[in-house]
Amino acid sequence: MQNNKNKKKDIIIVSLLIVCIIAGAAVVAFQQTDYQKKEWTGIPVDTPKGTLFFSDEWSEYLDVQVDDTNDYSITFSGKYDKYQIKLFTLTFGENEENTVLGIFQDGTCVSVKMYPLEIPEDIPEEKQDAFYAMQEEINNLNEQLQEMDGFQSEN
Repeated sequence: MQNNKNKKKDIIIVSLLIVCIIAGAAVVAFQQTDYQKKEWTGIPVDTPKGTLFFSDEWSEYLDVQVDDTNDYSITFSGKYDKYQIKLFTLTFGENEENTVLGIFQDGTCVSVKMYPLEIPEDIPEEKQDAFYAMQEEINNLNEQLQEMDGFQSEN
């Protein structure tokens, strides 16, 4: 009789161990499929909410101007020779004129104003293409915002 009780006890212990192993494996599998943030690199651009990175590819053309007199605005421009062409402005704060990208949990609104590219004709075509590609960097910056803690997209 005592032997049967020990066998039942052993079976229960082994069963519990198997359940724990399966549960542990499920947790590991869930953690591995959990969303992993990208490791961004490039030209660092500080914002009130963290650092964004503009592609290194455009380092020779990029000009970044920060205006923190009212809201915190960052204007990205392309420069070539004697020309400086505005690409877009990211604003952290209230700005009803721009397209809202999202809002942080503390209520800070992030918006973007895109500028029409008016590229002088005397800029070589391959350089003109660089300005268009630089303007498309807003997509990468927006993706980085999406990954910031507390940011809720408007899309």
